[in-house]
Amino acid sequence: MLKNLIFRKVNRAQLGILSLGAFVGFLFLLSVVHYLGEIMNLTNGQETLGSNLVVAQKKVTKYSAFDETSTLFETEELDRLRAHPAIKKMEPVVNNQFYVSLAMREEGLPYFSTDIFIQAVSNDLLDVQAEDWTWDENAALVPLIMPRDFMLMLNQFAASYKIPQVSEDIAKTLNFTLEIRGKGQKKSVRARIVGFSNQMNSVLVPMSFMDYGNSQYAAQEQMPVSQLVIQMDERNYAGFEKIMEELNLEIKENELLVVKIQGMLYVVLGALFFIALIIIGLCGLLILQFSMLLLSESAYEIQTLLRLGYHPKQLSRLFFMYFLKRFAWIILLTLPAFFLMKYGIDQAMMQYGLVVSPWPSVLGIALLLALGFGITFGNYLAVTKKMYRML
Repeated sequence: MLKNLIFRKVNRAQLGILSLGAFVGFLFLLSVVHYLGEIMNLTNGQETLGSNLVVAQKKVTKYSAFDETSTLFETEELDRLRAHPAIKKMEPVVNNQFYVSLAMREEGLPYFSTDIFIQAVSNDLLDVQAEDWTWDENAALVPLIMPRDFMLMLNQFAASYKIPQVSEDIAKTLNFTLEIRGKGQKKSVRARIVGFSNQMNSVLVPMSFMDYGNSQYAAQEQMPVSQLVIQMDERNYAGFEKIMEELNLEIKENELLVVKIQGMLYVVLGALFFIALIIIGLCGLLILQFSMLLLSESAYEIQTLLRLGYHPKQLSRLFFMYFLKRFAWIILLTLPAFFLMKYGIDQAMMQYGLVVSPWPSVLGIALLLALGFGITFGNYLAVTKKMYRML
């Protein structure tokens, strides 16, 4: 009865427009939060450059042959790069300063032996997560991470001998021998592939093995820095290309492209996120004005109820429940509309090999519930304050 008395002068057209605005804002917000999370999941895969890792080195020019130090990094340059806001973390790539050869002898496969160049990087800057990526002097074998191009080379090698080609899983079962030598010493150790890298173009070994080899077999003690592994912050990419030019850095174009695309996506989705918040915020302000207008139009009825002994909070709770139920219905309608829109977007993404979660973001739904309750509660406080003034 009280509800019918207070809300009998509600303008249904205005209320419908407000509800439509809130629905669009909620749908917009849920979509942005969901796909922002999906982008982060897709780009944070263990075998991708989603962690924004790039490999940088100095450009090689025709003058480099006359000055071999021109391709090495100086301490001042490293400090300058570490201080740049676009760089989250940076570590030098450690090279072997001793001779290394790799041999493979497997039944049914031709004997394979070649001199190789090995490198080591910090574990947290690897794009491959391998369980067996450890080594000490008592270890039975040395784990190796190969560049993915190695599989192409290995299978071309096998095809030339008309023998079966191997997959990555089979390659991980092959037995290799590493021979290291230097300073008049020589040692052979067993090795096995534990993963494949998209990031590095050389054979990777654990840092502990590299430290051991350089300390025992390297002719020089000082380890020059000629290559860096950098974890980029795509949100602060501005200005990085300028320092690349100043320091004569060279980075694979496709690696930089990943960082640029991620940066653009985060900027665009971030802007859309704030636009959705603005839409919902404007709806909240319009609901507040709607409530104040309704209070003014129903001032006589409300004042009469207050004189009859009704408490202001008792009447303002009617406003709270009225709009809370409306927001609940808006959120319930938002979910099927989101699934319908998501189905079309996901089908388009699947054509490009991008598979996303079939469920909406829990964070997005929680954010909708929090915003709906927050707007309703804020309106309740404002209506209660207005009720007290009407006493």
